[in-house]
Amino acid sequence: MSLDGHEGGVWALSATEDVLVSASTDRTVRIWDLNTGRCTHVFGGHTSTVRCLAIVKPEWVVTTGEDGVIHREKWPKRPMIVTGSRDHTLRVWLLPRPDEDEYRCSGNGEDGVNPAEVWINSHLRATASPQLMSI
Repeated sequence: MSLDGHEGGVWALSATEDVLVSASTDRTVRIWDLNTGRCTHVFGGHTSTVRCLAIVKPEWVVTTGEDGVIHREKWPKRPMIVTGSRDHTLRVWLLPRPDEDEYRCSGNGEDGVNPAEVWINSHLRATASPQLMSI
């Protein structure tokens, strides 16, 4: 099977179940259905090569509430994609479900959520080079 669609070199790949996520020098991130080979979503927004990506799956985390009570909850609520680019930014995306037609990027003045708020409010723990961490 050949997955055609990027207009530049592919720099990063990650897969989960039957979904592949790819990132390219064409400044896009593409979501592929591995059962059909079809590109289901294309995310734009980076202004330079997307060099790395990770799929962050929900996992159980332990938090302590203001009342001192310890809670267990799944975070994130849905799988997310975090991408890093030569434009010195990270972008946080929800991994789309197969039936979702359109998608919006989170952060950087668009209609989405500020990535710093995602980081602070959701206890996101990620490692990235200082140049990519703009939050």
